[in-house]
Amino acid sequence: MNYKIVLSALGRILLLIGAAMIAPLVLSYQEIEMDTAAFTISAVLTIVCGAGLSHFFKNPRGSMGIKEGLLLVTLTWFIASFFGALPFALSGYYPEFGDALLEASSGFTATGITVLPSVEILPASILLWRSMTQWLGGMGIVVLFVAILSGIGVSGMQLFKAEFGQVNEKIRPRISDNAKRLWYTYVVLTVFNTLALKICGISWFDAVNHAMTTIATGGYSTQDASFGGLQNPAAEWVTIFFMFVGGMNFILLYRIFARRSLKLALRSLEFRLYVSIISIATLLSFVYLAAYHVKNAGLAFRYSLFSVVSVITTTGYTNDNFIHWPFFTQYILLILMVIGGCSGSTSGGMKVERILILLKQTQNELQRIIHPRVVTSIKVSGTALPTRVATNAGVFFFLYVSFLLIGTMINSFFDVSHMEALSMSATCIGNGGAFFSEPGGHVCFAPLPSPLKYYDSVLMIIGRLEIYTFLATILPISHKHGERIDKVTTHVNI
Repeated sequence: MNYKIVLSALGRILLLIGAAMIAPLVLSYQEIEMDTAAFTISAVLTIVCGAGLSHFFKNPRGSMGIKEGLLLVTLTWFIASFFGALPFALSGYYPEFGDALLEASSGFTATGITVLPSVEILPASILLWRSMTQWLGGMGIVVLFVAILSGIGVSGMQLFKAEFGQVNEKIRPRISDNAKRLWYTYVVLTVFNTLALKICGISWFDAVNHAMTTIATGGYSTQDASFGGLQNPAAEWVTIFFMFVGGMNFILLYRIFARRSLKLALRSLEFRLYVSIISIATLLSFVYLAAYHVKNAGLAFRYSLFSVVSVITTTGYTNDNFIHWPFFTQYILLILMVIGGCSGSTSGGMKVERILILLKQTQNELQRIIHPRVVTSIKVSGTALPTRVATNAGVFFFLYVSFLLIGTMINSFFDVSHMEALSMSATCIGNGGAFFSEPGGHVCFAPLPSPLKYYDSVLMIIGRLEIYTFLATILPISHKHGERIDKVTTHVNI
């Protein structure tokens, strides 16, 4: 293991995070807020640590292999959460460091849970930093790192593979070019979202913050009641569209923009299943809401569509308190949160393409039972997938459910009700943001004991790393048989 090259790269990533803190620092200074010192100390400390690592391990020998790439990606999310928590901890709005760490972890992993009973008491600079953590983490800090360092070469492939996963389908031969184009798409969508919200009558500050957390499918809001607090139906329709886009494969999105053709989306079997799931879930939720909760059909449809898109993309925005919805609709939303958005998107969850592969694999196994001699293969969008891809999806499903159940058990140990424990675990491992408990407007983890806050912070990062990368980093096999890791992680985010 070449630790020097990992620490050198980690130092440069810390420089990026420290530089990002300058924006809320400037805003705090302009607004004459009390947390200017918090951002000053945090930015200086982060930049100094980053510069120290970069200088001390300058020009390390060797190249970054698979093991180094996995370790760097894993360390990045833990270190980013730690340093990103410093402004929160020093601001005085968070009672203890565990609260600040959970807030930062929730931000960088684009989960969307918070420890604050009210976010409207926060100064503008803290609100902006919350949104920026989600925006940076949505597409991925490491992907941004690869995009900026265009000469990273082979090591960039290892980082891109461990972080983004969708490397079977590339836009350009050079991996740095892929990273640049993905971030270009990400930035353009953020700008369009901001302008659309502003046209709907939202203030520039709220528009920028909500645009960043919408495209990142993170869900942090400047309002306690999330989008319900804005009281702007037009803005809700705009957000439905951009949440839907954020849940799509960004490589597919770039190709749609580049070729100006929506036919590419229609050819994608994953996209068609994504739309079908949203359509069916919206219809079922609408019927039950219109019958038992909201008598106004138009309002019931908007509530249903907004909530379904918000939950399946793991954004977590709400425009109505769905804790009071019929249990049937709540379970629909819980299932959607587990499914998640498309592969190669900013969404969490299992991903629609994995569900698609598991369904096709189930179909093939049933055919083999009836016709034992038949030879079948799994095809997605007309392309036959290797056997290891189906195996990967099955193993990931097992790991996902295992972490979900273990998380539920640990949450229950701290005297949390069964439904809340299950919802908390699903929220953290799937980076979902939706939580089936009061208040229902935004997800508040304030009442949790300190140990559980630290555990849920780690669980969110494990979910953001999609389990495989985390396990491949910490298990002994990664040190004793490094050559096997490639076989395990090639299709992390299929």
